[in-house]
Amino acid sequence: MATETMDYFKWRGIIEGFYGRCWTLEERRNMMQFMGKHGMNMYIYAPKDDPYHRAQWAVPYPDDHLFELKELVKSSFDNNVTLVFALSPGLSIEYANSEHFNLLLEKYRQLQAIGVDSFGLFFDDIPVEPTEELAKQQASLTNRLFEELANTSKGQQLFCPTIYHGEGKGEYVQALGNLLIEDIAIMWTGRWVCSPVLNTQDTYELSEILKRPVFYWDNYPVNDLMMSSQLHIGPYINRDADLYKYCNGVVANPMSLAESSKIGLATIAAYLNYPANYNHKTAWQSSLEEVVDGESAAFYRFAQANLISPLHGQSLPRVKQAIDDFWDAANKADFKGALEKAGMFFVEMVSDVKAIRNTNNAKLVQEMDSWLREYEQWGEIGKLAVGLIKVTLEYFNDPTLAPDARNEKAILLNELRTKLKEGLIKTIDFQTKVCGEEVRNFAQDVYRSVGILISEQQ
Repeated sequence: MATETMDYFKWRGIIEGFYGRCWTLEERRNMMQFMGKHGMNMYIYAPKDDPYHRAQWAVPYPDDHLFELKELVKSSFDNNVTLVFALSPGLSIEYANSEHFNLLLEKYRQLQAIGVDSFGLFFDDIPVEPTEELAKQQASLTNRLFEELANTSKGQQLFCPTIYHGEGKGEYVQALGNLLIEDIAIMWTGRWVCSPVLNTQDTYELSEILKRPVFYWDNYPVNDLMMSSQLHIGPYINRDADLYKYCNGVVANPMSLAESSKIGLATIAAYLNYPANYNHKTAWQSSLEEVVDGESAAFYRFAQANLISPLHGQSLPRVKQAIDDFWDAANKADFKGALEKAGMFFVEMVSDVKAIRNTNNAKLVQEMDSWLREYEQWGEIGKLAVGLIKVTLEYFNDPTLAPDARNEKAILLNELRTKLKEGLIKTIDFQTKVCGEEVRNFAQDVYRSVGILISEQQ
């Protein structure tokens, strides 16, 4: 059953606008169903790596691609979602070239013929100087194109400018606000490409410049390009509750990991449907329970080691707190309590991975395999570090040890320290940011401290 909403935001949805592997038809259909369930009503088709969307914008879709897009149209109708088809011709289009205009129009006509009624024209991420003259050329082309399409299609029209973030105070953006037909929504990502905050004051000021409500292209939970080592599965935060007053739409750009994206997207939907009542903690917990489908407690702990993102910054509070607690207790000479608690933390990391791999959502586990594997390895490294501390304390602080026992402890101490070093060396090739630098710093501190103690005894 679809979520009922008071339409705080007229448009609430997803933009498949990331760089990297495009979603499959099955992933798109599945996402449409997810959107319908969560009260989202717009899906923008704009995958950067679809060659016919960007590099080959003038080439008609071949039959196999067109069949998949037609199936997507059917899915959008089935789930009460508006499908927006977008092209991004800015790399090669000549704005005043009538032949180029006709090719562009015919490409959109191809999609009209299979039932698409809403369209986008994007000029983002192109190597040009964003001047007032460029704005005039883009606005002239866009107005003419959308006026032609409006003769037979009455859906939403979207425009993404070449400058799409910041305060919007330059001549290029101001010219677009003056020149683009008022019904054309202008997309914006906030002050940054991936904005940690979207606030009402900025949105109001930008709406005055654009002379229309802002339409946010929110780059979360996307993790493309330089963010590919991060797994963006944290909740949606730092969006003002009254943003809708000057914003008529928010579409979230997800990861190429379609199933994993649903965790963040469910919290985004909760915010968009009822921003005044939104609680990111409860929304996140509900999202994890829904998407993970089993072992949500273990996954919750894993997710807290994967919060690094533009929204959540570089800190991992739960992991950091566990390590800080160890050092606090150790500094008070409570080594037994410190070792016991830290040991349990790292053992739990390893066991949580085993539990997560047995959840019912096999696709989710497959998508997150690299992060799960390295999370488990950080747990093993943490266990080694704790074990090394324990043996070191026994070796240096137990005067009752017999000579043979002391020799055995010395051998074990060196073995553990070697294993810890080898484990840390392997992390150089890690591909993810799971656990950030927290466990690495802890293990390195232990390795160095033990090494200092050994050198002082020689």
